[in-house]
Amino acid sequence: MTALETQTWSVQSLPGLINRMPKAELHVHLDGCLRVSTISQLARDHDIPLPVREEELEDACVVPEECRSLAQYLERFVIPLSVLQQPEALERVVYELCEDARRENVRYLEPRFAPSLHTRAGMSLTDAIAAVTRGWQAGARDFGLEGGIILCAMRHRPPEQNLEVARAGERFLGHGVVGFDIAGDEAPFPILEHLDAMQYAREAGYGMTAHAGEGAGAESVRDAVEVVGVSRIGHGTRSREDPGLLPLLRERGICLDMCPYSNVQTKSVSCLSAHPIRFYYDYGIRVTVSTDSRTCSDTTVSREMIRIHEALDFQLDELWQLTVTALEVGFADAACRETLRQEMAAEMRELRSGISNS
Repeated sequence: MTALETQTWSVQSLPGLINRMPKAELHVHLDGCLRVSTISQLARDHDIPLPVREEELEDACVVPEECRSLAQYLERFVIPLSVLQQPEALERVVYELCEDARRENVRYLEPRFAPSLHTRAGMSLTDAIAAVTRGWQAGARDFGLEGGIILCAMRHRPPEQNLEVARAGERFLGHGVVGFDIAGDEAPFPILEHLDAMQYAREAGYGMTAHAGEGAGAESVRDAVEVVGVSRIGHGTRSREDPGLLPLLRERGICLDMCPYSNVQTKSVSCLSAHPIRFYYDYGIRVTVSTDSRTCSDTTVSREMIRIHEALDFQLDELWQLTVTALEVGFADAACRETLRQEMAAEMRELRSGISNS
């Protein structure tokens, strides 16, 4: 950091500065991002009983600080999922997510969701995907976003059902859908059990990512990269458990889409100061920073950036580089991403100029 930047940061509010930065978010689960007021409204509109009183709803949806595991973290998705069983509900919440992201100047966004978790009230996989893409297209238009939807297979679901998700989403490729993922508790459900779905998605032209190296070790990351052929890993915190994996990730340009505060909550790492995002960044592995779940983790991309600045000494140039990396590895149209990168770089230069002259 230059002397001028040091002086500027001491004068300017760091949260305000980071909030104004143009940003990108690649790893965010739709069902973890509902506004609490929207959950309440949807429950009333569709006569859905909630297991807690309205005044207790926020506590029931936000992961507690003493969260013990990934399994406990995932419990916070039960209530949001209960109100996301109608097309209009899905359409609404993805639109609201676009609005919330743009409020902190996120310009590129890839929300992800699992269509198979939204079929309890009769929606088909196709209905669910269509609803989310409608909400995305409206939100992207109204709030000036680029990106697209990532469809999630679920590890605990039957492999044939995940294959159906890949097939159902194929018609939406290029029309709102950009990627395919596999999520859920990875330790008891290895990715190789779902190889048919992942290979189908790759051959169909989805951008490929996988949750790995969070609830299981580095072997999960290696399987996702070497066998499945993904270009991005969701989390990947435990990749360094296999030192031989690190050169592979660097040489192939594999990106680790990391969510620091969520990784602490799920006990993938012990604390923010022990988070490996700094290690991977310094090693030359591509990394990005995201929220994972804005409501469940009570966070934003700006807060995540502030956290890694405070705990791991990420400076302004490095935070900006995380955003550039996100644009480089995103799954949406490459020409659109490059145009957006240039626009965001111009915004960043203007921001720097403004704070340097303050």
